[in-house]
Amino acid sequence: MNEPRQANGRERLTTDYYRDEFACKCGCGDDNIDLDHVVRLQRFRSLAKRPNVITSGVRCANHNKAVSGVIKNSSHVLRVATDNVVAGRTLCEMLEIAQEIGFKGIGVYPESNMIHLDSKGPQSGKRRTWGFLRNTGYIGLEEAMQIFERRHT
Repeated sequence: MNEPRQANGRERLTTDYYRDEFACKCGCGDDNIDLDHVVRLQRFRSLAKRPNVITSGVRCANHNKAVSGVIKNSSHVLRVATDNVVAGRTLCEMLEIAQEIGFKGIGVYPESNMIHLDSKGPQSGKRRTWGFLRNTGYIGLEEAMQIFERRHT
């Protein structure tokens, strides 16, 4: 799909994604997601063979500060990131698909089976990865995946 089009009064960006799915949750109306990121998400969804629920997409600076404490250089504020849940897929499966596609930032949240995906990485080109636990904060990806596997085996 080369250009956005309307469907049921909604702006369709790809086969499965509409612009309003990426809107900032504060209600400010910012929904200007990077289209290259949406194309990668479409590939992610196609490989997962399941719907991908966007739990967070574009964030205005105020909303991002409120939910994460981060203001500068947030990939959500830069419009190149989404937090995603794929029903019927484990965090391990989602991580494998995300790595195959080549997302530049991948964060896993074992407590909610959620994966953060972003399309723009540091200038070095290296992929950034991390895990996050509510009561602990940021941890390494490997440690987060071990926690997930212990909880789900």
